[in-house]
Amino acid sequence: MPKYAPDHYRSLGFPVVVVAKAWGLGFELFTALKYIARAGKKLGETETDDLVKCIWYITFYITQDTKDADWLVAKLLKRMGDIN
Repeated sequence: MPKYAPDHYRSLGFPVVVVAKAWGLGFELFTALKYIARAGKKLGETETDDLVKCIWYITFYITQDTKDADWLVAKLLKRMGDIN
């Protein structure tokens, strides 16, 4: 596993960067895809951690506002705390 292309970014069968480029994804959606691909596979990060990061980037892509993305993730994390 090369340091520049770890296995947790190859779960799609191809490096995530190759898939993102083929799909024409910009930075935010590429980053969201990266977190989906590695969800639950990177040492020290839970699947939920990575999926919450994915949600942040998708929200930022839609709203182009970091405050909106922060707000939504905070609400989600609070709700998850209420459920657990």
